[in-house]
Amino acid sequence: MRGKTDPRPVTIALDSLSWLLLHLPCTTLCQTLYALNYQDSSLGDSSPVQQVRVLGLLHEELHGPGPVGALSSLAQSEVTLSGTAGQASAHILYRRPQQHPTVKVRSTQRLELGVRQKGRAIKKLM
Repeated sequence: MRGKTDPRPVTIALDSLSWLLLHLPCTTLCQTLYALNYQDSSLGDSSPVQQVRVLGLLHEELHGPGPVGALSSLAQSEVTLSGTAGQASAHILYRRPQQHPTVKVRSTQRLELGVRQKGRAIKKLM
C-alpha cells in the first residue's frame, strides 16, 4: 500500500482466486474481499482512506456454483472468456449500483482489439 498521504486508488491483483478457494473457506475469502473494498474510515486515523480495487482470476470449472456465485455477487464487473483460439469470445457483465446489469459479448477480433486498448480482459472484483 502507498503512504498515508497518497489517496490514489490501489489495485490488488489476485492470481488466482482458485488457489485461495482451495486453501480457505469460501466465506473467509468473500469476507476478506468485501472488507478490502469497504474499508472503515473511522479507524482512529485522520488520513484519507484509499480506494482499493481487487482484480481476481478464477477458473470457474474448478469450483461448484456456490463459490462461483458468491464471488460473482461481489464483482462490479466480470469478464468470462470462452471458446478456442480460433473462436474465442468474452462475455462482459457490468454491475452498477441501483441500475440493471449491462451485458456485452465480443467476438475474437473485437476481443483482441479491446484487450489491446483497455490493457486487460480479466475478472474485476470489487
